[in-house]
Amino acid sequence: MATSPYTVSGRPQTLPSGVHHTRLKWLNGCEARLYSHTSSSSFSSRSSSSSSPPFAPASTNITTPVAKDSSVSRCVVYWMQRSVRSSFNHALEVAIHYANQLDVPLLVVYAIVTSYPGANERGFAFLFEGLHEAQASLANRGIRLVVREAKVVGENSTRGAAATAVPLTIVDTCKRVKAPLLVMDRAYERLLRTWREDVCARVACPVLMVESDVVVPVDVVSPQPLSSAAALRRAHAPFLSQYLLPLPEGSLRHPSHVLPACSASAPSPLFPDELEMHDPLALLSSLADLDRSVPRVSFKRGGSTQAKLLLARFLRDRLRGYQARRKEAAARHQSFLSPYLHFGHISPIYVALKVRQHASSTPQDRRRFCDELLTWREMAVHFVYHHRESYDRYEGIPRWARESLEEAAEGERRHAYSLTELEEGRTHDLLWNAAQEEMRVTGYMNNYMRMFW
Repeated sequence: MATSPYTVSGRPQTLPSGVHHTRLKWLNGCEARLYSHTSSSSFSSRSSSSSSPPFAPASTNITTPVAKDSSVSRCVVYWMQRSVRSSFNHALEVAIHYANQLDVPLLVVYAIVTSYPGANERGFAFLFEGLHEAQASLANRGIRLVVREAKVVGENSTRGAAATAVPLTIVDTCKRVKAPLLVMDRAYERLLRTWREDVCARVACPVLMVESDVVVPVDVVSPQPLSSAAALRRAHAPFLSQYLLPLPEGSLRHPSHVLPACSASAPSPLFPDELEMHDPLALLSSLADLDRSVPRVSFKRGGSTQAKLLLARFLRDRLRGYQARRKEAAARHQSFLSPYLHFGHISPIYVALKVRQHASSTPQDRRRFCDELLTWREMAVHFVYHHRESYDRYEGIPRWARESLEEAAEGERRHAYSLTELEEGRTHDLLWNAAQEEMRVTGYMNNYMRMFW
């Protein structure tokens, strides 16, 4: 696999082709000791003239031996959480790269927690379909994906599970395979960032975070909140050519798909809590604590294959004319890729490259769609990232909006509805009711209708 040079702490490094070094961030105080690969059973620094392969920087509290040990299944671990896909995944390709450098297999792990805030049957059905496909696709590349159920046992288990169970499961995975390195994808929401911080505080190996679900890394665009979409466009412009790049797939030198797996009749000896993914619907039915109030949508399937099929149909049938017709809810001139981008089943960079290469559409249509994908989507990412504690709270909205709401609250309303009436779309406004009904039944709402809704 082709590599491109860069330096960390003054030392030359290499990365897979298509991966810009600014997508990577070394965590838990590891960066200063990048060359740690030794033939002994402990980590030590190497001189800059060392010919050993580059290895993840070592932290001061690492106890895992670097030397190969044939009696244990030592693996680099990639914690897949935001990027649930086996292709066009920068974190995965970086994990493969370092596993090959270390001459060990790569294990991918996903931890689910049914008490995740707002989670329900509909979301988990979509997620499980994506995980089912990712597991099969990774196996074809010689990589084992383990899906574990993260649980906290004892008092306050339900309340505390989402906050602590996932980090503990990831740390336990690293211990079980004596991981010399943990790679994880980057997230922006408060709870997901807390998970990553908790893992870094607990895990005994170096941690490398890779940003794979935005086009331009957030830290590159701006260290401060951006005030408008126009500001983000200006900040993006100098960098797009550096980040809108193809991402070739690397080959894993030591396959991990042969590691012990669970089956319908027996748990995995390595991970007793592993979930069997061969039948996503059966797994969905077996989860006792899952919120069933929002049922799955049987005609909307998750997974990268379905995402790429929708993209191909959009390019063929609806990209031409997108500029003029995207606001028409009845025309259905959208891509319908939002849930696939949200769950990480398709890369925004992959989508942008395909759209930019589509010669039979007009430049105006291509620009408009890419503006929605690259500007407005990443504007939301920046807002959440830079307003960690307030993005989902009343005080997080702009002052002018709060003042407008507070002024309107003092007036008399012509119509007042209960929460149940709003949820069921029983208002005086037929258009609003139709938008709410579409969201309630299908989980989708036209992007222009959302502004009205």
